[in-house]
Amino acid sequence: MLRPFDGMYSSDKARDRILCTFSQLASIRENVDGPMFVFAHIVSPHPPYLFGPNGEPVKLTAENEVTGLDTWQDRKDYLNQLLFINKMVMDLVRKLTFGRENSPIIIIQADHGSASTPGMEEYNPDLIQERMRPFMAYKFPGKRNFLYDTITPVNIFRLIFNNYFNANYELLEDRYYFSNYTYAFKFIDVTESVNTFDMGSLGDFSKAAE
Repeated sequence: MLRPFDGMYSSDKARDRILCTFSQLASIRENVDGPMFVFAHIVSPHPPYLFGPNGEPVKLTAENEVTGLDTWQDRKDYLNQLLFINKMVMDLVRKLTFGRENSPIIIIQADHGSASTPGMEEYNPDLIQERMRPFMAYKFPGKRNFLYDTITPVNIFRLIFNNYFNANYELLEDRYYFSNYTYAFKFIDVTESVNTFDMGSLGDFSKAAE
């Protein structure tokens, strides 16, 4: 009997969770003394699409229900949600840095790129270019020139420890590995292809995975 209301309740709860995370991140410094490390995983602008461009609730459809975490094809709803999340991120960065004597290190990083291009199972070269290029932005107060153009997330913390805490971690090789949902644990090295935008030589994914 309550099934028709399940999506409405779940979407409201998911929206509240995202908004609460931004709010807590902005105020956490006032509640903690001394050095601190804070990690937050905000599942947005990842589907489902819960926000309009100004933060207004989006009415979910059967194709865009709150459990539909792999529905990327609706580019308009994705863009609208992205616009709102961008505003929230920029506002959060301002709150974390404005008027502070000791500005924090800030890492803003996606766990993967979007997937609005079809072809996850077929190993589509255009999809891999989209999927394997996650957004990455960093604020390193007082330090410059230790990043490089081909850096991947695997080396970010190594560089932070080396440049801020006098550590001596060896940098790992920056490489990209791809798998699809059917062959989730069959990782294909696509580093050269991602860096050169040339995916034509990879062939069929199922054969490569074998």
